[in-house]
Amino acid sequence: MPLSEQQRERKRLQRSKNRKGHPLMEGRQRGVFYPDLIGKVPGYPKTQEAFDNQRGMSRRVREYNAAGITSRDGIPNGWTRAEATELRFKAAERAKKIVDKMVEEKVFAPDCKEARIAMEALVAVVQAKKLTPEDKGSPLVPISEVTKASKSILEFTQRKPVTSSQVTVKSAEDWLDEIAGDE
Repeated sequence: MPLSEQQRERKRLQRSKNRKGHPLMEGRQRGVFYPDLIGKVPGYPKTQEAFDNQRGMSRRVREYNAAGITSRDGIPNGWTRAEATELRFKAAERAKKIVDKMVEEKVFAPDCKEARIAMEALVAVVQAKKLTPEDKGSPLVPISEVTKASKSILEFTQRKPVTSSQVTVKSAEDWLDEIAGDE
C-alpha cells in the first residue's frame, strides 16, 4: 500500500529526528550543499556535482532496498540469489515427491493439509543440504537447521515405543500370605 505524500514526509522527519549526525550539520537543512563544510565533515563531497551524485545514489539505494533488490536476506556468502532460488525450487520439487512416496507407503499419514505442507518444508530443508554443491564455500542451509528438520521428520514418522508398566499394589495381607506360603 503506497504511502501518501504527508505520511512519507512524517516518516522522513521522524527518521531525521532519530539520526545523529556531525555536530556541524545540526540546524542545517538536509539535501542542501554547504561549501563551508568541505574538509570539516568527514566524507562530505567537495563539489556540488559530487553532492548531487551522492544524493542520487542514496535515492537509488533506498528505492532498491524498498523493492528488495539489494537485500541479501537468506542468501549465504558465495551464492547468488538466482543460484539459491533455483536450488530451493529443486529441493521443494524433490520434497513433494518424497512426501508423496511417504504417504503412499504409509510412513507418514497427514491428518490435514497443513501437516503435509509442514512435512514438505522439513524435507525440503534436508534436500537443500543434499543438493548443495561441494565447491560452494557455505551451505545454502545451515547444519543446525538441517539437524532440527531431520529430528522433526523422525519425530513425525518413526513409531514411538510403547511402554506399559503394570503396577501391582499388594496389600499387607497378600504380602504376609505370600511370605507364609514360602515357609
